[in-house]
Amino acid sequence: MSEDDGFPVESTLSGGQGWRAAEPDVQTIRVIFDEPQRLNRISLVFVEQEIKRTQEFRLSWSPDRGKSFQEIVRQQWNFSSPDATREVGKLFR
Repeated sequence: MSEDDGFPVESTLSGGQGWRAAEPDVQTIRVIFDEPQRLNRISLVFVEQEIKRTQEFRLSWSPDRGKSFQEIVRQQWNFSSPDATREVGKLFR
């Protein structure tokens, strides 16, 4: 994962400015817990104010510590500034 120095991935979990890739490409972010967790809500905000592009988001989980993954949700958005610059992806259980 390549990240913009001003937007580290840690800031996404601490209420900071959020994460940003340093270069355009496929990015993978893994959140690994020491113990199993029950998550009731996941919310992600995608912002693109500069270029037209497509954003795909996939959320998966691993029942066997990363040996295999099961997809929970997949969403795709088209950004076209200035009309469509922000999308919110939410998953509730």
